[in-house]
Amino acid sequence: MATPGEADESIPSGLDEAEEEQEPPEIDWDWTCNVALPHFAFITQYMLPLRHIQLKTNEAIKREFQDAVSTPSGTSLKFVGSVTSGLELPKVVNREFHDISLHTILIVPDDITVYKSIQNLAETTGVHLTAHGTGKQSGFVKLKINKGEKVGCEIEEKDTMYLSVEALSNKYKIQLPEASDKSMMKRLEKASVAIRCPSWPNIAKEWSDRKRPSEWPTKELVDSIVQDGCHLIPGHHPNSKDTNTEWEWDFSVAEQKLAKTLTDYQRQCFLLFKMLYYIGFDYPYFITEDHLKWIFYMVCDRIPQSEWTEQEIAPIMLCLVDEVLHALINGELPHYFIAKRNTIDHIPEDFIFDLMERVSKTRQNALQYLYRFNKIYKFSFWPKTQNLEDIFAPLMKDMEDQHDKIRDSMLNGLNPSGEALAICHIKEDNFAEACNIQADLLKMLQAHFGEANVPYTLVSLLESLAMSLGDLDYTIKFFEYILDTYPEGRTYSAKGNLACFYSNKYHTLPADDPDKGKLLQKTKDLFQEAISDPNASGATFTDYSNFLCGTGDHETAIPYLKRVLEKEKDKMVSSNMYGPEEIATVDGNVQREIQTAGQISVPAVVYSMYLLIMAYKKLNREDEARALIKDFEEVVDSMETVTVIQSCSLLGYAYKSLEMHLDAFRAFHKAANLAANHKKECLEIATGNRDTCKAILASQGIVVETTGPGNSADSQDENIAAGKAPIEKEDIPEGDGSVEAKEDSPEGDGSDETKEDSPEGDGSDETKEDSPEGDGSVEAKKDIPECDVSVKAVEDALATLESLQLTEKKPFGSLFVDENSRTFRRMANSYFDVQETNKVKQHERLIEIEAFFAKTQEEASINIKTSLDYATFKCKINQHADAIPCLLQILDERNSYVPINYGATEMSLVDDNMQREIESIVGNILILPMAIYTLYLLVGTYIQTDQKEEAVLKMSIFETLVAAMKPQNQCESLCLMGYSYQALDMHQEAYHCFKVVYSRNVSYKLAEENRDLCQAVLLSQGITLESKDATEYFDAHFSLPEGAEVEDEQPQEGVTVSIDSERFPLVSLRLGPDQPKTEDDSHTKKETEMAEPDLD
Repeated sequence: MATPGEADESIPSGLDEAEEEQEPPEIDWDWTCNVALPHFAFITQYMLPLRHIQLKTNEAIKREFQDAVSTPSGTSLKFVGSVTSGLELPKVVNREFHDISLHTILIVPDDITVYKSIQNLAETTGVHLTAHGTGKQSGFVKLKINKGEKVGCEIEEKDTMYLSVEALSNKYKIQLPEASDKSMMKRLEKASVAIRCPSWPNIAKEWSDRKRPSEWPTKELVDSIVQDGCHLIPGHHPNSKDTNTEWEWDFSVAEQKLAKTLTDYQRQCFLLFKMLYYIGFDYPYFITEDHLKWIFYMVCDRIPQSEWTEQEIAPIMLCLVDEVLHALINGELPHYFIAKRNTIDHIPEDFIFDLMERVSKTRQNALQYLYRFNKIYKFSFWPKTQNLEDIFAPLMKDMEDQHDKIRDSMLNGLNPSGEALAICHIKEDNFAEACNIQADLLKMLQAHFGEANVPYTLVSLLESLAMSLGDLDYTIKFFEYILDTYPEGRTYSAKGNLACFYSNKYHTLPADDPDKGKLLQKTKDLFQEAISDPNASGATFTDYSNFLCGTGDHETAIPYLKRVLEKEKDKMVSSNMYGPEEIATVDGNVQREIQTAGQISVPAVVYSMYLLIMAYKKLNREDEARALIKDFEEVVDSMETVTVIQSCSLLGYAYKSLEMHLDAFRAFHKAANLAANHKKECLEIATGNRDTCKAILASQGIVVETTGPGNSADSQDENIAAGKAPIEKEDIPEGDGSVEAKEDSPEGDGSDETKEDSPEGDGSDETKEDSPEGDGSVEAKKDIPECDVSVKAVEDALATLESLQLTEKKPFGSLFVDENSRTFRRMANSYFDVQETNKVKQHERLIEIEAFFAKTQEEASINIKTSLDYATFKCKINQHADAIPCLLQILDERNSYVPINYGATEMSLVDDNMQREIESIVGNILILPMAIYTLYLLVGTYIQTDQKEEAVLKMSIFETLVAAMKPQNQCESLCLMGYSYQALDMHQEAYHCFKVVYSRNVSYKLAEENRDLCQAVLLSQGITLESKDATEYFDAHFSLPEGAEVEDEQPQEGVTVSIDSERFPLVSLRLGPDQPKTEDDSHTKKETEMAEPDLD
């Protein structure tokens, strides 16, 4: 499909295109809780998005309560607290949780008023009270009933009448309806009678005169609040005994006015602060939400509203926690409106210390506490099926690296985490929330990098998200939602991509599905709508052509493909990408690329050429295909290195379809070379395709020799490959190696041979021609640039391992991994993919594997590598006895140095030691001589079947084969030998195996770990490491002994090597105390037959 966000001029490459001079600042850290602040800000924004913070009006609250509340006669209700201030946490859906302030409803009697003094009573009506301080604590008063006033709720103290808290509260109590829901009842329980005080109290005068650095609240707002006065509500100091006569100054109406002027970011910050409170220090109940609000408002006084930004919310929230801790340390937390009142002076010292510890832990683990809140409670807008901590795993991994580049964090942590969260919502059918999350992500990217430097639109981000879902049905539904919701998203690209998904759905439906015909027409119509756009790119036409070819309509596709070539051949401006969601829409070759590399992404002109050649082939127009394929090669050769890998593979498939196998081999070989250095996920399939072509050529009598997966091949057409024309000399790309093509010929016949050479300091090509009697040959020499040591080692290893092959027919058939071999590995992997609890399914898979292996044996089509894979599988499922005959047969075939390789896709097939070796090797492909791996398995099976003596005897052959290899090729084999020694509890020998490997390659960390493990075992046994016998043996360079005799009379039948026992003492040393040496079992002259090694 067309790459999202494509443009006619260029294909956006992402955030890496941002201008260098506009590089975002380095990452700031809060070292107290050890979090990167940009990461913390990202988490807080997604944990509590601004759009889910509500500010309800008094009218809205009244509408909620009007059916449930009967207002007491002679009163009015004032709705205050968190709800009307926008400071209430969102609804929790998974458990009972009510976030409410201390007072939600004030019941205000109409005829009772409090004044500062009796002088204020002139020309007033109703009951008049005066407030008198208790003389004990600031902020609490007694309400004196003046002479002549009648309230009916008075209480007498020392000849003075005071208003009774209990009596007045009972008089104006709201009756709770029996059918009220729990939430309503919780709110009504907090209803409180309140006496109106129209004058601002003197004790709060400091608040109105306070100087505020933030200039919030404004002077106008302060004056308005003072003008409105406040209330008195039932309340006494915790240490007071006058519980029935003390009243507390209440400023909740003033707080409501203040809260309405807060910014969304300020509200968000306070709510996050509350989330930490509910998890970290809400118990014991000495710190309340009122304390949080007072601290919050005091910080608002200091920090200007302009500084409460998306990126600053996290550090300010942490600052709020710091303020709580400092208050506890100092033993003083002032009331926001009454600065003289210490709101925590009643907390016992023991509890102060306990709270300090709780708050300190909350501060140190702020992020983990927010995650804990997510696990305990669930807001309605949070994913129901996954915790946020799991979703934000990429972000946490990036934070663990502790680098200082925000660009890297955006690409590797923040962006993937945002996408993962959106995907969770999509799969819960919450498409709107997923779109909002992507909008937040875009906003954050633009804030960090600058809007001009972010090459995305919201629609392009959503399209990209849709294509990464991995679920075809959800992909289609979400794509349809995007096109319906965002008119600007109805582009030719979006329509074409959705049509591709329709096409995939069409191919996955059963043939008799009644909706299949409708879906086919729907796909055609949408494609036609997309390509009718005058701005439609070549990629969209290519997608449509791919659809037509998939339905067998190649003739209709050809004009569209030619149009792409005309438009984009000289300038590639669009690309096509196909992933698992579109796998049913592409042919078998492209399917294998997707299955191996995860996706295929190539320029539209490349994929159009591939489809066009395949269409010509289907229509028996091979001449036109051959005429086009050279242009195809020129286009691929003109491409940049990183983008050319899969294009080379498509070129190889095109050549292969035309039976031009040597050219196909060259294309796949070039793909393998580039993949080894630039895109390792493509290496396995490229080398597999190359080896397939190599096997086909070998069956035709053409030997193609390579020096490794990282080198390119000389290109030659079919006639040259068949020996009908001399081999042409071509330039070799920089850094590439060579391919040598030989044609087997009877004695005395002529042959063409292409060779490489590297004259010192000379980059010229030299061609020599010798003409012995009637026998002509051509030799071409080319310079080979110096390779990296590790690459050179791989090349030498392959040269050593492969140089002996294709010289004779082997009983097991072809030595190359053919389709049967690949099929067996896939079947084995499918067995391990089944959950262990599903024994029935596993048994069915096992029967299928056994039947396949038996069938291929009967047809004589199985190769020796598949036989070894079968033995590997048997060992992995603990059927070791069944593996032994197979392994012994492989050893008898004398194919000792035939290469076998295992990579990342075979991890489930091999044992733990092999898995660690594969993971530790660059490219994740382990190449070993077949006999080495066979002996490693055989030793293990003998140990598992209680045949330890047989295992020890096989170690002598193991030693011989490893010693016969070149030193630079021994490392992996030495490691397997070390593992075998470990299994035999021969830790001294294992130690020296790993020691030799690490001494040759200090970057081989796994060898170092294994060496140290053996060392620890030996030390625990009190064994000195430098044992004379083992040390002398291994320190003697581990090569063929001086006493070895190599008979080379019949190299094609094998080589006999006689081993001097004095240089190979390990096995005889370790036969055991109960097995004395005899003439027969001392191995003084162990004769071992093996295929010819490279002894140079």
